[in-house]
Amino acid sequence: MKNNRNGQASVFTLAEYSKVRSKIQSQKYKLLLDLAWFTGERWGALIQMKITDLYDTEGNPLKVITFRARTRKAVGGKPGFLTKV
Repeated sequence: MKNNRNGQASVFTLAEYSKVRSKIQSQKYKLLLDLAWFTGERWGALIQMKITDLYDTEGNPLKVITFRARTRKAVGGKPGFLTKV
């Protein structure tokens, strides 16, 4: 576990994820945590997403989320990242 930029980063276990999620009251932040958990994307890229990145014009969730290159830590203009949900 990293603490103050020291140590080794690690992935949450399902139990840790569930514990954190159960403490979040806001549906907005639960959605962001879920997106981070399932896509592995950085928080910065997630908060830059638009509704149209997640839902079609009729309000249905998209089957694939496209993270645009400008919202990611892309080097050399690499294309956006696709995540199937």
